[in-house]
Amino acid sequence: MLGVGPYITSTIIMQLLTIVFPRLKEMYYEEGARGQAKFNQWSRLLAVPLGLVQAYGFLTLLISQGVIDRPDPFSLARNIIVIACGSMIALWLGELITEQKVGNGISLIILAGILARLPSAAATAFETYTAGLLVTYVGFAIVAVLLIAGIVYLNEGERKIPVAYARRVRGNKLYGERRAICRSR
Repeated sequence: MLGVGPYITSTIIMQLLTIVFPRLKEMYYEEGARGQAKFNQWSRLLAVPLGLVQAYGFLTLLISQGVIDRPDPFSLARNIIVIACGSMIALWLGELITEQKVGNGISLIILAGILARLPSAAATAFETYTAGLLVTYVGFAIVAVLLIAGIVYLNEGERKIPVAYARRVRGNKLYGERRAICRSR
């Protein structure tokens, strides 16, 4: 239900706290990998209460919209805990993916959530088909492809920088000035 939302929220809160507390900033930016590991641990710990709060808010929204009936307090508490645990399992899976060096696990889970909603979004778009909406979707697709192509082009670009080496004396030999082209990305 929540995905990795509580963890993302806790990471944002921790990043904002580095502005308020200089010790956190020092820990994250200056202590290296050990400080960042501690910072990430604190973010995970903060994600638990945030998950509980977000689960309660989500259930309250569903109750107010009439999607589900109002449960008794025990069932409400159980549902909150189950939803928050599901979020922590998603976070754990993301970290396993990252540890196995498949990629950034949290980002891959977010991408999977977006791709899972894509078919229903496409079906909704075709059900509400209008000419103006079709032009908007096609225009968006063209802009997205052009933007990706531009980013790849700039990222893979190459600059030729002329480099001139000075004269050097080694022993009794004098080596002249040499020019070369250095390729930089």
